[in-house]
Amino acid sequence: MGAATAGAASLRLLLDEMLDRAIGNQLRKRGHDVESIQGEHAWLQGRDDSIVLEEAAKMQRTLVTDNVKHFVPLHHVFQPEQRQHAGLLLADTRSYPRSKRTMGAWIRGLEQVLNKYASSETPNLVEWLP
Repeated sequence: MGAATAGAASLRLLLDEMLDRAIGNQLRKRGHDVESIQGEHAWLQGRDDSIVLEEAAKMQRTLVTDNVKHFVPLHHVFQPEQRQHAGLLLADTRSYPRSKRTMGAWIRGLEQVLNKYASSETPNLVEWLP
């Protein structure tokens, strides 16, 4: 097991369906606990965003997405209802466009956040990728 996954509280990610599963593959090779909807959780493709966020919470995985206009409002719905999620990592599409050519930027940005929260609890975290 890699150093990044050795701690019990290490950040575990779920890549939203629009993100290439190759990003997760590369991060796993670097010792991080990352799964994707395109890969391991294909049954979540096309599902309502609230279900995706709830399922990510059940898996104790922080959801990585650039679908800000849907997931930020869901975060604000969850809070007054005392519902927790496992966190949201948000990406600006200008800084993180979806393309094979930008996969390196995604990996670097996600690895930076994974290292930052390597030993932290992150319930209801909402953070932008650097």
